[in-house]
Amino acid sequence: MIQQQFVLNDFLNSAPSPLTFALVSLSDSIASLLAVLHVLSWRNNTPLDGFLAVAAWWAVCCFAVPVIKFFLPPAIVAVAVYSARRKQAPRADIVTESLLQNTIAHLTSLSVLLPSFQVPQQLASLSVYSLVRAAVIVYVPYLAVTYLVPLRIILAISGTLLLTWQAPFAIILRKVLWRSAFVRWATYTLWAQVSGQPLPLKAISPQTLHLASVETEETAPATTTSLRFLFTVYENQRWWMGLDWTAALLPGERPSWCSTSQAPLSPPGAFTLPEPATTYIPYPLDTTKKVKRTAEWYWEEPEWRVLVKKEGSSLSRVERPLPQDPESEDGTANNTSSRLFKAASSKFSSSSSVHSKESSSNARQDEDSQSVHGEDGGSDSYTDPDGWVYGDNKWESKSNKGGMSKYTRYRRWTRIAVLTEFTQVVEATAENTPDRRSKARPLPIKVEEKDVAIPSAPTTPISARSADSPLRQRLRMALNKGTS
Repeated sequence: MIQQQFVLNDFLNSAPSPLTFALVSLSDSIASLLAVLHVLSWRNNTPLDGFLAVAAWWAVCCFAVPVIKFFLPPAIVAVAVYSARRKQAPRADIVTESLLQNTIAHLTSLSVLLPSFQVPQQLASLSVYSLVRAAVIVYVPYLAVTYLVPLRIILAISGTLLLTWQAPFAIILRKVLWRSAFVRWATYTLWAQVSGQPLPLKAISPQTLHLASVETEETAPATTTSLRFLFTVYENQRWWMGLDWTAALLPGERPSWCSTSQAPLSPPGAFTLPEPATTYIPYPLDTTKKVKRTAEWYWEEPEWRVLVKKEGSSLSRVERPLPQDPESEDGTANNTSSRLFKAASSKFSSSSSVHSKESSSNARQDEDSQSVHGEDGGSDSYTDPDGWVYGDNKWESKSNKGGMSKYTRYRRWTRIAVLTEFTQVVEATAENTPDRRSKARPLPIKVEEKDVAIPSAPTTPISARSADSPLRQRLRMALNKGTS
């Protein structure tokens, strides 16, 4: 089976350290949970594990009361001693590429093996009256069954049905029974009597359903899942005497453009989404196949928006023109410092009036009615119409108005992006290796030699006129003088 290429250095550089710590610390738990799901889904090489799980469930249901009555205190002591010894001897395993690769593969397999609890369409479309009617009709037989049969036996049988639901023999048995027209008619009739719903108009045979499902699998596109992400970029500025608000901050301060954790980011105008990525992971249900996962990013919104929270209103997102990067005007890194010195000499006299002026020329634009929930928790400060939050020299004492003792300000640019993942089961061939493009060499091009009539070259050069140009004559005369 072809393994996915995994480079430890690339993963550590791209993934944050808390995620790496979580993957390493939970690797054993994830592997154990995957092993349990393999047993419950009957995906192991031998069905013996599934039968042992059913036997263990019957033992728990039949002997739970005497075991808890006589062996609960020793079991608690044994668990406490085991936990204490495990804490005294901490593990110091070395993290390798295979460990992280296996953990990521286990997480992907968990998403496939975890059962999806979906309510059937006939049950979801029932009215309240039909549900109450079904509950009343089933309640009397339920009391009779629980009176005649012990509850532990009922729990054991119910658990056996759940544990063997995905077993190969159970799947075959359900298909064989459902092929019977009498079983289908009895099921539909019983459900119609209990729920009060009419019988279906036309029953479709299992053969037709199977053919339709095969055609759908052959023609249906890959499964897609989408996640919406809100990207937030902080724009930080500081007020300088005679310069007004600029992106020139003090050394050691937060960057001019940063994230919520004050990590440096690109400005909104230069912010780009990750490139599309395609990965191949092992298919847990068939070793001869692989799961092809293609992740693509795209912007859901056309422009960036500023978070604005006025007094007496909720947090909203407003479109504002993107600011220009001051360092991109002349392409030099010293543009900001030179502009500081030049503007300080010309605007020193009017600095006090400039300090109290607020930029609100773009406040006429329409506000977006979409509210942002969960952004920075519940500690959102009020902003001015342009989304600025003003603070003192230490970025504290936040306010929505500038003025005296307000030397810093920031605002949050947000934009929603969508991550779409296309999942498709493909054959595990050599073409599915991620390094196929890098290792593949182009085939040599074979040119068939044929007798082609080549016209004779003209005796007169094409650039005869350009050779007699005045410029060429002067250059030729200068070279002749230099050699002589």
